[in-house]
Amino acid sequence: MKKVVTFLFIVFSSIAISQNNPAGKQKFSKVKQNSCIKGDGYKLLLKEVLTDSRCPESVTCVWAGEVTIIISVYKNSEFIEDKKLVFTTNTYEGNLKWIATYLNESDRVINSLTISPYPNVRKVIKPEDYYLKIGYTQYN
Repeated sequence: MKKVVTFLFIVFSSIAISQNNPAGKQKFSKVKQNSCIKGDGYKLLLKEVLTDSRCPESVTCVWAGEVTIIISVYKNSEFIEDKKLVFTTNTYEGNLKWIATYLNESDRVINSLTISPYPNVRKVIKPEDYYLKIGYTQYN
């Protein structure tokens, strides 16, 4: 009986492993202050970083901090809106949903949003060095 159960387990395991779901391609887009995301439809532009109170690298902080930015939205070179986004652990999902509404349909499976560069006590960040990095999976 043990041999039959072991044999069935091996057969079912190999069937489950051999079934391949088409994996998407991991891609990244940068929303900078001097260039928009390329593509059809809407364009996103990082207009300004209002605040960056994130805890710098190599420092122990009581509070993780937050980043507040303004994203400008354009369609066909026409201004649509400015949106103030606050990046904290509590606002992450809302930011994902808002940004997904302006990405191409095939690009809407967003995996990550990151504001870079990350603060460092040894280096002053120039405002023009900031960018929003959007990581997404593309299935097409």
